[in-house]
Amino acid sequence: MSRQPIVIRDEAGRKRAIDLLAALNLAKPWEITVEPHKKKRTLSQNALYWAWLDEVVTAVARETGDDKDAIHQVFKEKFLKAKTVEALGVVTYEYSTKALTIAEMAEYMNRIYAWVTSELGILLPLPEAMHQRAA
Repeated sequence: MSRQPIVIRDEAGRKRAIDLLAALNLAKPWEITVEPHKKKRTLSQNALYWAWLDEVVTAVARETGDDKDAIHQVFKEKFLKAKTVEALGVVTYEYSTKALTIAEMAEYMNRIYAWVTSELGILLPLPEAMHQRAA
């Protein structure tokens, strides 16, 4: 069985979890972890982040030739904590925004906003400004 989180929000969810536990094959041991659910980054956070990458690319591409994916990689390495992965005697580091919680994504974006503003002199749009721009 693959690792599959279950989010329990109500009695029906609790019953599904209990039914799953009852169906486990006890011929092998299982490990169960219960912790408070943390919502992943929101779609609006993700959309704003990629809009920021567009802004940075537009501002620096002529000078650097960097594309959105390259800048995304630099930001992840600069502002995220790396997950260490060791396999076959080789240590690598992974950086990902996919599993960030809403609060973690907000912190990541705040750090990017501050750095881009101070180091590159680019004023990134905020959600309110993005709505005004479309009008």
